[in-house]
Amino acid sequence: MHPIPLPRGRATGAWLLAAGFAVLVLGGLWQRERIELPTHALRLPAEVVAIEQRLQRVADGDETLHAPRVRYVAVDGRAVEFVADLWSHTPLQQPGDRVHVLVDTRHGLAVLDTRESLYGAALALAGVGIALMLAGLRAWRGG
Repeated sequence: MHPIPLPRGRATGAWLLAAGFAVLVLGGLWQRERIELPTHALRLPAEVVAIEQRLQRVADGDETLHAPRVRYVAVDGRAVEFVADLWSHTPLQQPGDRVHVLVDTRHGLAVLDTRESLYGAALALAGVGIALMLAGLRAWRGG
C-alpha cells in the first residue's frame, strides 16, 4: 500500500511540522538532565578565577566570545575548575566574583547556577521547534 501523495504545499508543511516536533522532543530529551538538575544537585559556592576567550568566525570577520573559568571545592575536598558554557560578547562575570554552581555528583556535571546556564539551550531549541511547526502549519494551509 502506497501513502497518499500530498500536494506540494502540504508535503512541505508535513515535513516542517515533523521537523519541528522532532526538535522539540529531541531537544527536551537532550536537555532533560540539565533542566532537572536543580531538583537533586548540590549547590556549592564557587569563584570566577579567569575569563576564557575564543574566536568565532562569522560572515563579516571574527568575533571574540568570553566565558568564566570557575573553581569550586567538591564535597571530597578537591578543587575543581571548569569553563562555564555561557559564552557571550562581553564577560558576564569578572575574576574574583563569587558565584554558585550546581553539581550532580552522580554524573559529575557542574554548571553555573543561573537561568541561562540551566535553561538557555532548552529555550533556544524550543523556539526553533515552534518556529518550524508554525512554518509547517502555514505551508500546510497553503499560505
